[in-house]
Amino acid sequence: MVHCDSLGSELRALTPSIISRRVQDSFLGYLQAQKQRLTGERGQKRIHRPELEEMYGFDTKYAMHMIRLGFQGVELLTTGCLSLPMREPARCFLLDVRRGKVGEQECLTRAGELEQALTDLATTSPLPEEPDEVRVEEWVLDAYRRRWAL
Repeated sequence: MVHCDSLGSELRALTPSIISRRVQDSFLGYLQAQKQRLTGERGQKRIHRPELEEMYGFDTKYAMHMIRLGFQGVELLTTGCLSLPMREPARCFLLDVRRGKVGEQECLTRAGELEQALTDLATTSPLPEEPDEVRVEEWVLDAYRRRWAL
């Protein structure tokens, strides 16, 4: 982070009211969409990156994003935070996937494990089931009013 003003600090402090188990659907859905593109079950296979398939036998970019979504979703649902940049060993594993050092089947196996973890976290995550929408909306409206008053 380069700069954070008072509103930014307030927003960061509001994180526990924003993050909830509801994020599970998005991470799981995006992971599954990437998996379907990788396996050809959904469009865009071989359209944008045939050079990766030629070099590695599969689209390593789809594979990397598929697994990244799993890692990040599990981290967020487990801790309520998202590490950026990603922490090791996940970061190195993703780079290896992108560089074709991890085979397609191993990527699909890992994605399956992460899918199951995300599915389980829908009910076991320590996060609240829903965000505190009332508190968040009140803060947003108040923040607008304060910013417009300047």
